[in-house]
Amino acid sequence: MCLQSLFTDASYNTILSEALDIAEQVGSWQGELTMKSECGMFPVHLEVLAHYHLDNLEHYSIVARNLKAVKETEAQLKHYKSEVDHYSRLITMGVLASSLAHELNQPLTGIFNYLRGIELRFKGESIHWDDIALPVTNASKAAMRAGSIIHQMMSFTKKRPAELECIEIASLLNEVLELVHYNANKANVELITLLPDHEIFVNLDRVQLEQVLINLIINAIEASEVEPLQDVKPVYICVELKGELLVVTVEDRGKGLSKVHIEKVFQQFYSTKTSGLGMGLAISKSLIEEMGGELWAGNNENTEGAFFSFSLHVSNR
Repeated sequence: MCLQSLFTDASYNTILSEALDIAEQVGSWQGELTMKSECGMFPVHLEVLAHYHLDNLEHYSIVARNLKAVKETEAQLKHYKSEVDHYSRLITMGVLASSLAHELNQPLTGIFNYLRGIELRFKGESIHWDDIALPVTNASKAAMRAGSIIHQMMSFTKKRPAELECIEIASLLNEVLELVHYNANKANVELITLLPDHEIFVNLDRVQLEQVLINLIINAIEASEVEPLQDVKPVYICVELKGELLVVTVEDRGKGLSKVHIEKVFQQFYSTKTSGLGMGLAISKSLIEEMGGELWAGNNENTEGAFFSFSLHVSNR
């Protein structure tokens, strides 16, 4: 059986044009190629070894390890992770339900009032466009606002593969704050943003980054929550550019994190909340690391509470 019959054409050409030459020069070559058999094609990890005797090349040996089971397991894990991420977004949307209901109630109430006013004017003896132009325009704007909120909800909860796009971080953060501000008001918490004077862009998946921001901000709101008659507590969201890195920090005014919590807070199924599932921070860390960044936590140095920060590489657009 010849070597060519064991590999696909592309893999065989790689062996001839690359693997053998490199093995001859440095002693070995390793890579992933594709073999074929009567049952079909399958991936392998191939190692090509060059054997010498008295400085003369005598022969090559090839060791192949079947990667089919490994690749199938990786694909299955990727699928499961995608499902968990999706379920996490659905859970997050449940947490935001009251906020979204409040957000939708405002434009829908506005549309009703504007149209009711137009209806009453039509009952008069005569009516001109100038009499209804403003309420019609306002009703249209309110309808667009309601549609925008629904579109945000659908985009956030939709099951979809990651889609990279160039995102301006301050704009995305403002969209996230619109979704969570009702939760903040209900918890007697003020959301304060600290933004740079210039725009910062990242080339990432919008929904995944929204998922991380929402999770961190909601956690900070819940950690800082106080009774209505008490003083409002702040939650700071700071956006900084440090060299080639975007650094976003969400800082609460809660009780802070114990040493044990800091060590375990990103572990799956570990939660500091009695009703928590312990998945939000674990998923957030996984998403940030997939984006090529880091997510870490600690306690504030000069005040109460904790912080969660993540870094990402900026885009040159």
